[in-house]
Amino acid sequence: MEYTPNNVRRGEEMARIERKEYLDWLIRWSGQRVIKVVSGVRRCGKSTLLEMFREYLLEQGVNPQQILSFNFEDIELEHLTEYRALYQAIQSALSPDKMNYIFLDEIQHVSRFEKVIDSLFLKSNCDIYITGSNAYLLSGELATLLSGRYVELKMLPLSFDEFCRGVPDSVRRLPKTEKFNRYVEIGSFPFIAQFADKEREAKEYLRDIYNSVLLKDVVTRLKIADIQNLENLSKFLFHNIGNRASVRKIADTLKSQGKGVDQKTVEKYMRGLIDGLLLYEARRYNIKGRQHLTTQSKYYAVDIGLRNLLVRGQEADHGYVLENLVYLELIRRGYETFVGQLDDGEVDFVTKTPDGTACRAGGRTGGSARTGGHPHRAQREVRRGTAAPAPGGTPGCDADGDAGAGGDAGAPAEARSRGLPAGVRAAARARPAGRSTSSNWRGRRRSRTRSGPTCLPQRPRSRPAPARRCAGRWQARSS
Repeated sequence: MEYTPNNVRRGEEMARIERKEYLDWLIRWSGQRVIKVVSGVRRCGKSTLLEMFREYLLEQGVNPQQILSFNFEDIELEHLTEYRALYQAIQSALSPDKMNYIFLDEIQHVSRFEKVIDSLFLKSNCDIYITGSNAYLLSGELATLLSGRYVELKMLPLSFDEFCRGVPDSVRRLPKTEKFNRYVEIGSFPFIAQFADKEREAKEYLRDIYNSVLLKDVVTRLKIADIQNLENLSKFLFHNIGNRASVRKIADTLKSQGKGVDQKTVEKYMRGLIDGLLLYEARRYNIKGRQHLTTQSKYYAVDIGLRNLLVRGQEADHGYVLENLVYLELIRRGYETFVGQLDDGEVDFVTKTPDGTACRAGGRTGGSARTGGHPHRAQREVRRGTAAPAPGGTPGCDADGDAGAGGDAGAPAEARSRGLPAGVRAAARARPAGRSTSSNWRGRRRSRTRSGPTCLPQRPRSRPAPARRCAGRWQARSS
């Protein structure tokens, strides 16, 4: 049952936030001979999106009898969670000579639902829309059955622009910086926007979402008995967003903290958290070698509010929070996003459009903010991102939530694509390979490889050593 705060009357409708990009996607694919799949974390707005789309169909003159809608989180439909019963119910309600629009919300609750989908797809007068709250939806047999016959819309919680349109009037009148601080603090789930001025209610709602995903989409699915270790791993990954991680190192770290868990268990739990869409994995991409790497991925939270719920007292994490927000904005815009690996550095984000014909990358985002650097560095490094600077800084984004990549003043926003694979362009901003974000890198230099982009190592957080000109480049004197 969806959480309802005490000060909201049950049954009272909240103000709906228009999700224009998502709605346009459904309209564009409407009537096409493919199955429309909408996936996303619980409570990100999938059911509301389908409701908006059904209203659009009615405005276009579609007869209400042509629209069949089922939400399988409703206990009244529990008798239809058996696939034969569901198919019979749909079959008996179809209009024979007209197009039927069939909406199956949270379809993962139906056993062997892929058989229903496959049978309905064979009918020429069925336009099918399904939603699900985890990545299992398109795994296994369903992916095999529907291969080449479906398109997927991956929904996320609200962007900063959408959040600003959903907050109460008392918050809407605040300066942009303050609204961004609220966005970072309480998170971006659609229902939570109306509690932007009520921190206690927001946290209770976030706790409900976290517990629902953990228990329903991870524990139940994977039959996990040791819930405490799962929560320990979840907190560890939320705390280390934006850091490269491996299963072995995570297992060793948890063991050193007295939370004994082996590598196989860690791998199983991590896959459950990713498939439950609480976390996203950004795999590494070797720019020079033009190949994907299978180790040392980075992980990002689906919502910063959820991270704040689990990880407190991390005032110095602003840089990684901004990096997380930029990553979410990139995938919200449809980019396939990777961590770029160079011989002598790392590019935070290498991104590719769905058709693979255009690509760009995000540079280092607020790297020094986490380690106590200049408070306005984030603004310089995120030129047009959803991210504004850390709380207390100066806003570095437009209200429309545009995300982009920038670097220090004087650094190109994007490097030339010389030496990169077709459709791939890497960012100008990079940091030295093998060094953590907190490394105190002295000096500043430019380097250009034959097949890689221009690299600008991270600017020093402390006062650099005196520099001298040597062989056409700046080098720091040995301290």
